[in-house]
Amino acid sequence: MLSDLPINVTDMVILGLLLVSGLLALSRGFVKEVLSIAGWVVAAFAALTWFPLAQPYLQRYVDQALIAGGIAFVVIFVVVLTLASVLSSFISRRVQGSEIGILDRSLGFLFGLARGVFVIALAYLVLVQFMPSKEQPDWLRQARAMPAIEYSAALLARLAPEDVGEGLAGLNDLGTEFGRVSGEKVESTLDGAIKAGEAAKQLKAITQGTDKRSESGYTSGSRADMNRLIQNRTDN
Repeated sequence: MLSDLPINVTDMVILGLLLVSGLLALSRGFVKEVLSIAGWVVAAFAALTWFPLAQPYLQRYVDQALIAGGIAFVVIFVVVLTLASVLSSFISRRVQGSEIGILDRSLGFLFGLARGVFVIALAYLVLVQFMPSKEQPDWLRQARAMPAIEYSAALLARLAPEDVGEGLAGLNDLGTEFGRVSGEKVESTLDGAIKAGEAAKQLKAITQGTDKRSESGYTSGSRADMNRLIQNRTDN
């Protein structure tokens, strides 16, 4: 039945993500969504700015500077984020209880859709660094939403700062290097297994020949086989 639909599973997943993001923002309202994001940004900025000042005080109780700095960063971040959340909740309740409450929720739904598009475009932008479009499976390439996703990802890449683009290029290089190293390791392992199998067969043949031999010892042919086997293992 899914094959008869004009969309595939990928389209359904994308629509589901957009709908969930939109409904969450609808229930919270535009003001609360914006203030929540602003709270995270302010908390991160405050933690980065103030944790060097709090780190020396924590080092009186924690010997390692790295751990003391991490604790200071987390504590400042959580405290500021909590205060920002309380403030955003207070403001959003006042807004939703006013005459513009319906407008706030409607804008929140649109904001949720935009946020969903941003998250999906960002995820695809990271995906193409490891899996170019030519290597992507059919269930992804044949999605009706794929042109819109590619356009959004390209727009996001153009708007991103230069250092973010360099970071994505680094991800691409990392993925390429990982594939190369993994391929070399697999090839080396297979070669080693093949050589070990050949050596085991040669050793088994020599052993079987030895069992049938009399007490006079090894023949010149057996000695030559053993010397050749030892030489091959030494060269490998």
